Amino acid sequence: MEVIIKPKAQKALSLIATFVEERNTPQSGLRYIEKFASKIKIYAKENVQYSLCNNITLSTLGYSCITISKWVVVFKIQNQKFVVYRIIWGALLN
Repeated sequence: MEVIIKPKAQKALSLIATFVEERNTPQSGLRYIEKFASKIKIYAKENVQYSLCNNITLSTLGYSCITISKWVVVFKIQNQKFVVYRIIWGALLN
């Protein structure tokens, strides 16, 4: 299944990469994003039904959520595409 990452989620990934890059070695931010994206792809499977997010606001809007390394990936499956709308630090949803 194709994974599409919307602009707001892309922006979050960019900020994460910058943060990782500042605290680690050169290119570490890019490597982190590549690993993160590969973990998202693991969830993009055909014929899988995901439950709605535990967060009331997100579930009301019809979003599903997965957690990757304390980050919440907010997505919908539409037209056989795994569409990522937001990537949020998990602690911010409490």
